[in-house]
Amino acid sequence: MDTLGMEAAKLMNSKALDVFFGNPVIVYALYILIAVTAVLLILRGTRKTAVLVAISFLITWISGEQILKNVIGRVRPFIEYGLTVIIKRPESYSFPSGHAAMSFAVAGVFLFTGHRYRKTFLAFAVYVSISRVYLNVHYLTDILGGVLLGLSVSYMTVRWIGRWLQDKVYYRRSKGNQRIKT
Repeated sequence: MDTLGMEAAKLMNSKALDVFFGNPVIVYALYILIAVTAVLLILRGTRKTAVLVAISFLITWISGEQILKNVIGRVRPFIEYGLTVIIKRPESYSFPSGHAAMSFAVAGVFLFTGHRYRKTFLAFAVYVSISRVYLNVHYLTDILGGVLLGLSVSYMTVRWIGRWLQDKVYYRRSKGNQRIKT
């Protein structure tokens, strides 16, 4: 499967796609997602989503970037095969893809909460993920591992922490023990 992804990237190679996949939006995708979270925290009516996005992002970053990458220790394809890289060469290990994992962790929160921008964030996550294979910094299985990690963490975050936030933070109890939205 990994060779299939690498062969597809070689066949698609062009200057136009180098610009499309190597642009600053992709290179700085994680910073863009952090900025979006900050904006959501500021806007009324989106704070719960922002908290869920931040928690999902943080759990995914710790489990993927700090734990799994170092335990698995998979060498990146550009190192293993001597491939050209048009962006700054990542220094961490390859599996799972942090960009894919964190993009899908954010998109997953929007998906699992039924947010109106879920399709936009899913499209952005797919775009980021495809770019990582095209840029020769990840294998296809790194991307699939990142997608699985990001969506799993976001699902658990929305399911467990989202319910807790709904019950404990966004509602207070009155004297009659009725829930009153705050």
